[in-house]
Amino acid sequence: MLQRTLATAGAFALLALIFVSCGEEGSTFVPFQPPTDTTEAARPFVGFLADGNQGAPLEVTISPGSLAPAFGSRSPGVPSPTVAAVGFLRWPGGDVALTGVLDPTADTLYLAAPGWELRGERAAWLLLGKATTPNGPAGFMAVQSLDSMVVVRAWIGAFRSDATPDSGTMCFARWGAFVAGQAFNVGASDPMSFFGDVGTGGSPGVSFSGETPTMFSISGAGTLHELTGAASGSYTISAMNAAYGSSSSGAWTATRR
Repeated sequence: MLQRTLATAGAFALLALIFVSCGEEGSTFVPFQPPTDTTEAARPFVGFLADGNQGAPLEVTISPGSLAPAFGSRSPGVPSPTVAAVGFLRWPGGDVALTGVLDPTADTLYLAAPGWELRGERAAWLLLGKATTPNGPAGFMAVQSLDSMVVVRAWIGAFRSDATPDSGTMCFARWGAFVAGQAFNVGASDPMSFFGDVGTGGSPGVSFSGETPTMFSISGAGTLHELTGAASGSYTISAMNAAYGSSSSGAWTATRR
């Protein structure tokens, strides 16, 4: 499902250019050590976690030196070490420290804390998945900047249909000219992922879309106000499967965090 979602975003065709293969050495557990440099491996993945009612910034760090190229050998006959990963979630009810592992061969991520469980996938610079929280199901996404001069920031917000009050959350990670995010309907069990582009200037325009055939489609546009850290726009959601909630269209707002 992750690969189908990524395929819908033409602006992210560069993802294929950074898939390389690399052999794994050994099969022992690699203990986590806090990053001490600014290399690509040490830079965190920055994004968000959100359910249908609220969202919060999320940061995930994987043990430096363990970031074997994504989509390497997926053969079940080839053993792979699991490497340590940690996460920090600035949830409205209190900060949550998460610990877990990344399987660099299968590109799967697992993080947990009491009452919290995150399971997802890594595709090069992107972490994407679903979560179980004390409040119910949620989704998460985090991006690792490939350029040390480009900062990733989380934008946390909500969408409201023309017919009802707040209908769900609308969150995204923005870095440079790109955004990657999710919308999560109130009462839904699965997030709707989208990807898009950002213009230039003090109040650049943003446009985004995402689709999983027979499941959902989402599209929207708006403006990011760099000075105030506020964003707003319009959206359209077509939910074809009950797991994604209901279809709607209306307005969204978000705040840079």
